[in-house]
Amino acid sequence: MHPALTLVVIPTYNEAENIGQVINQIIDLPETFHLLVVDDGSPDGTADVVQRMKGSHPERIHLLRRSGKQGLGTAYIAGFRFALARPYQRVCEMDADLSHQPSDLPSVLRPVADNDADLAVGAEAVPVVGAHERGDPGPRSEGGASGDAHDAARPVSGAVLLRPDGVGRVDEHVAA
Repeated sequence: MHPALTLVVIPTYNEAENIGQVINQIIDLPETFHLLVVDDGSPDGTADVVQRMKGSHPERIHLLRRSGKQGLGTAYIAGFRFALARPYQRVCEMDADLSHQPSDLPSVLRPVADNDADLAVGAEAVPVVGAHERGDPGPRSEGGASGDAHDAARPVSGAVLLRPDGVGRVDEHVAA
């Protein structure tokens, strides 16, 4: 595995209370993940917390400050575009409210990094799921989630990890 080439995109709005803990837990993992916090002008100072933490890990912690609340979907799109403009091989999306455990990131990463899957979903109450393992044309089911990428994405309430080449194909259909 080469987790140094994995970017974790964390959209934030008023997460000053949690963001430091989330960042520290990810930085402390044995794997080397990079982080991009996309902050929508949080009035509680979330971006300032990230900026201070960035000083101790400038190569791993990135901050994209946006003005005003622009929404979760556009934050992920901005994060995916950030990853596509750099040499990241995998992108993971994760919430900052600690509903996703940073300690689960290596398990979510493993099937994608090992080329066993193009997409992995770590849901809150369901084991990690790899969507359509390579060479396996049929659905894969663990914990009630289907292996079809569309079905796997539907119940997502956890971290999602995928390859940027797939993001690039989606990005072609998204208006700038």
